[in-house]
Amino acid sequence: MKRKLTKYAVVVLAIWLAKLIYAYAHGVIHHYTEVSGSPYASTALSMLAIILIFYPVFHYLDKYFKKTSQKYIQTSKKVTKSSFWGLVLGFGIAVFLLFMAFANVWYDRNLIQDLGALIGL
Repeated sequence: MKRKLTKYAVVVLAIWLAKLIYAYAHGVIHHYTEVSGSPYASTALSMLAIILIFYPVFHYLDKYFKKTSQKYIQTSKKVTKSSFWGLVLGFGIAVFLLFMAFANVWYDRNLIQDLGALIGL
């Protein structure tokens, strides 16, 4: 059961990380083509970016990203002294960091500053 949860966590993190990289690349491409004014150039470059980002992520998922993610999750397991809670903690921290990154890329928002303003810091 724990092995399946770990594998699920690794795949989910890989998908989100690939999407985050693509969102950043798409923003750069969109900004570049906005200057030239060609939606067709933007579409073509975005399609190319999808292949250049997602293909390697899924092709090499087992080889590289899986090892890195598993080391991250194993470290969090050691910190909590429990494999289940370590997995939950490691996955939760990774999701929070990716959430912050997505909010920044998609909406140019800084979650830490927004939370500080919300609680009056």
